[in-house]
Amino acid sequence: MMTTRNSLSRRLQQRFALLLLMLLTAGSRSLAQDADSVLTVERATLVGIGYGAQLDSYLSPEDYGGADLSLLSLTERRRPQRRWQRQLTHQAHVWWGSYRSDQGSEISGDYSFSYAWLRQLATLPLGNGRISLKAGPAAAARLGFVYNTRNSNNPAQAKLALACAPTGIAEWNFTAGRLPLRLRGEVVVPLLGLMFSPQYGQSYYEIFSRGNYDHNLVLTTPFNAPSVQARLLVGTRWRRLNWQVGFQTDCLQAKVNHLKYHRYNYLLLLGVNKTLRVL
Repeated sequence: MMTTRNSLSRRLQQRFALLLLMLLTAGSRSLAQDADSVLTVERATLVGIGYGAQLDSYLSPEDYGGADLSLLSLTERRRPQRRWQRQLTHQAHVWWGSYRSDQGSEISGDYSFSYAWLRQLATLPLGNGRISLKAGPAAAARLGFVYNTRNSNNPAQAKLALACAPTGIAEWNFTAGRLPLRLRGEVVVPLLGLMFSPQYGQSYYEIFSRGNYDHNLVLTTPFNAPSVQARLLVGTRWRRLNWQVGFQTDCLQAKVNHLKYHRYNYLLLLGVNKTLRVL
């Protein structure tokens, strides 16, 4: 009788242990699946202030220079164990400047948006940290205006451009003493696009009344619109906030329809970023 009870007890213990093992295995698989499905969203908001130089030969042959102000938003969406991630960039820009004689001024503003698909290319040790390299295609759009205060005829110029702009990013996470730091560099180079531009001497009345009769929608390449944007940021945590400080430069150029346009700016960036994890 005692032997039968001991045998029954051992069987129950074995079945309980097997059930517990199955539950633990299922739980670990579920946790692993949940970890793979976690979406990490990192959002940075930065204010930029600096100097900009601008030329629009449709409005004036003069090169204007003055204060440049920007508001920038960067959002990254990524999942663990996946090589591809997405990055959304919004930027609003206001500029006002004058030329050498200070007898006239120009004002411009625009909004730009970029949606990039970035692939993790490599993660390598560097110093006391690791550096990651990412690159991929991006779709970019820009809408804006330029206004010249001296012109009575054709005082304003509209800006509209679409482009495929490959993006490359390098991030280095390391520590300086006990301070965690992240150094991030980003380069955007438009390769192929479409932009709106009047012809030299063409009025907006002609464009509105006759449409695109004079090739006002122009294909852009690095040959007629060589442009680049570069950004360098350093981030750390201070007083319970993740701060970022850095530098950005934009070199936008175009020579289409017998008109020249360029905008060069140099911005000091300061902002904060936060990270969210969503199941």
